[in-house]
Amino acid sequence: MIMRIYESSFTTYFGVTSPNQSWGFDKIRKKTRVLVEDFVIGSSSEFDFNDLVFDVEFETASKAKITIQAVGTTLPIEAAGKEAHEIMGYSTNMLINTSGFTSVNPVSFIVEGDFGGKAINIPVRVKHGDYWVNSIAEIGTPASKIAVPTDFVWSKERDCIGRTYPAFYDWVSGGEVFYNDTYENFYNLQYKINDEVYCTYKVEYGAPIPQEIPVREGYAFLGWGDTPETMPAHDVMVTGSFKQIVFEVKDVKYEITGEETVTIKSGNCKGNVDLATNVVINGQNYIVTAIAENAFKGNTQIASVSIPAGIKSIGDNAFSGCVALFNIDIGKDVVSIGSKAFANVGTQAADRTRTENPFTVNCYAESVPQTAADSFEDSPIATGSLLVNDNIVDAYKTTSPWSGFGKIQGFHEVAGINDITIDSPNSRIYDMQGDRLDNLQKGVNIIKAESGSVKKIIVK
Repeated sequence: MIMRIYESSFTTYFGVTSPNQSWGFDKIRKKTRVLVEDFVIGSSSEFDFNDLVFDVEFETASKAKITIQAVGTTLPIEAAGKEAHEIMGYSTNMLINTSGFTSVNPVSFIVEGDFGGKAINIPVRVKHGDYWVNSIAEIGTPASKIAVPTDFVWSKERDCIGRTYPAFYDWVSGGEVFYNDTYENFYNLQYKINDEVYCTYKVEYGAPIPQEIPVREGYAFLGWGDTPETMPAHDVMVTGSFKQIVFEVKDVKYEITGEETVTIKSGNCKGNVDLATNVVINGQNYIVTAIAENAFKGNTQIASVSIPAGIKSIGDNAFSGCVALFNIDIGKDVVSIGSKAFANVGTQAADRTRTENPFTVNCYAESVPQTAADSFEDSPIATGSLLVNDNIVDAYKTTSPWSGFGKIQGFHEVAGINDITIDSPNSRIYDMQGDRLDNLQKGVNIIKAESGSVKKIIVK
């Protein structure tokens, strides 16, 4: 009966309510002011929405601080199970902070429950005779409570909210704004990495936390510390850290890829370059297992390169554009060579007059590496020489792009048995597996002269 009278009077006075009107509770705020109407209908002036005024401030989705600001009814009225007059220290026959005759400090208390961080879920009820009636704010029905920002000034006694705030009429009939929604609802979200500020956001309370994946050359990001899914009602600082993974040793940069492995990231090398099989970083020994993409791209100072055993892969464009590179040794463990890894290589070798075949590749791999078709694109392989293990010469001759070399031979075909003579002190010595030797050893030795020529020596 009470609700029917209320709804009829409310609707008649303010007009038909919009089916989309959510009475302000659709706003997600850290702090919300709730205005309650007690259903006592004497005249239209009774729609003052000051019968209970309280602020809600969520600490968590299930914990909130309730602050009673005003009580403008003489009926028992509760917020979150607490009778408002009693909380303020008065009996129910008092009007508190609505009539102009009382000035009482607000009173706060903490409540916990399944609120979901929404003010609409804070229960409010008023007692009519023997019955408690719940205050509602449902779409499409006249509301007995509405949500506003905490700076909203409530109406005084018998001062209709529609007269105090004329925009209320439009709001009830489906308008978007009834009050100036400039409340403080944003908080600082700061990301810090290794004690330095990375970025700062202003994030609305309840909004999803923006995710950052920082990138810093030569470092690996180890992740963020505890990060909330949505913005809480306070400033947040999230910390993370980088770990250095790229180190320079003797003009070559290495990237740590495992507990004991590194990849050659780049190098500022020139002349005859012997890449390392292992490297010591911060006192720990690492095995070199790969050459990264673009590692030596465009280096015009490299004349020859020796890729040692242990390295398994050569990345895309690793030596692309190394126009002075006329001699390449590929170690026995290489199993893959990327796109354009040796593209436009040795194109200036034609200016050299040291050998008949200035562009030479010695591949010690135990089987033909998986090689991109354009690995030697625009390189002078048609006039170049490819030396490989004797038992897989035919495989190279029938596999692209290796088959494009002008001369493909096994190491034993290069020369006969020679006396133990070394033409130049800068010549390099290798065993049949492609491992670099400091001195001649018993058995077969491969001698690569500074000029790029190769011969075989057997030491008995």
